[in-house]
Amino acid sequence: MVGQSVLPFAVSDETSFNSFCDQGNEALLREVLSLLNGERVKRVIYLWGEQGSGKTHLLNACCHYVKQRNQHHLYLPMGQGLSRFPSLERLKDGLFMCIDDAQNLAGNPIAQESVFSFYEQLTNHAGALIVSATLPPAALDLELKDLESRLTSGGVFNLHKLSDSAKVEALKLRAHKRGFELEDKVLDFIMTHYDRNTSALFALLERIDRASLAEHRKVTIPFIKTLL
Repeated sequence: MVGQSVLPFAVSDETSFNSFCDQGNEALLREVLSLLNGERVKRVIYLWGEQGSGKTHLLNACCHYVKQRNQHHLYLPMGQGLSRFPSLERLKDGLFMCIDDAQNLAGNPIAQESVFSFYEQLTNHAGALIVSATLPPAALDLELKDLESRLTSGGVFNLHKLSDSAKVEALKLRAHKRGFELEDKVLDFIMTHYDRNTSALFALLERIDRASLAEHRKVTIPFIKTLL
């Protein structure tokens, strides 16, 4: 299982650090990379931010990073109705784990006990853990209070949403990686007439890419209008 996720939750190459715009989150990114590179004493990071701030992208980028280095990784998205937790008994030392949407642990004591067990095993076997949520830890309302203290023992970081200018740069970067360019006037039109939530913008970009390839059309404002 070297370099592979032990659950079937895909980690896309697109969600790498190369496509992550860190504007306003430079300090957090330094801490994350320090953790991934084994340079950080505290082996757990808790980060939180509102929907669309890039939490899932960052966690997937982390998984992609360790995957490229042939290290074990495990991504658990609590928001996807995960009903079964894997056993870590047979996994080698140095496992990197991501727990996404941890706010969904509230009201689920069995899941909380599982995550607590994960933390203890990771700590004892040179592993590392990054937890994301839409809420700060004090607002999670976990029944297992010891879990809250464990998850925050390595620091709590607020992932800030991108500014509009940073979203534009992120769209340019993603478009370039997909093999096409977005002119400034096209970007201005999108930002003026479309939902500015990053998840919505990136989903639109994917639609633009697919449609322009299928129809062999240049990405212009009239073309964008047909997709809105």
